Amino acid sequence: MTATIAAVFALAIASATADADAGGQRDATAAGVDCGSADDCLQKATARDNPQAAAKDGYERAALLYERACDQGNAQACTRIGELLSSGLFFVGDDKRRLALFEKACSQGYAPACYPAGHAHFRGSRTPGAFPRDYAKAAAFFDKGCSLGEGGCCHSLAELTRDGKGVKKDKRRAAALFKRAKTLGFEIPDCR
Repeated sequence: MTATIAAVFALAIASATADADAGGQRDATAAGVDCGSADDCLQKATARDNPQAAAKDGYERAALLYERACDQGNAQACTRIGELLSSGLFFVGDDKRRLALFEKACSQGYAPACYPAGHAHFRGSRTPGAFPRDYAKAAAFFDKGCSLGEGGCCHSLAELTRDGKGVKKDKRRAAALFKRAKTLGFEIPDCR
């Protein structure tokens, strides 16, 4: 990872963590959701994260348990909250908060969170004023995900590198990244 990408990545993580820690976290204990360790919270959340349980009390209990696990440092739980925010199954999609959760999970080394973090920066927020498009930050998250073995991140970083968006244009490096993405099992579906 280049020094520039590393610096952008570090700044994005510091900002996201501060936003996530300060921004409207629900109090799971006050809502009657109790669990011990992060793993226990994740296990209980996963058990409630299905249509049958949601029919009883919606995804709220699962989301609160995921939040509790995320607060205790479980990156998989942070990612699942981000997915729930994206889907609209639980809360109204808060782009800034969702991004902060994906960034936090990616920074903890959870590869599946790096692609949505990078993609959000690539696209920019759908909510006006939440956060702008930032190819350099997108490249940093795709680079992190690629280094963790996430093929989609390698492919997206290859596209940015090929086009010189957010990183120095380098066709040779782009070709190597496309090859790595394929080696990791990433394939673009044939649209014919």
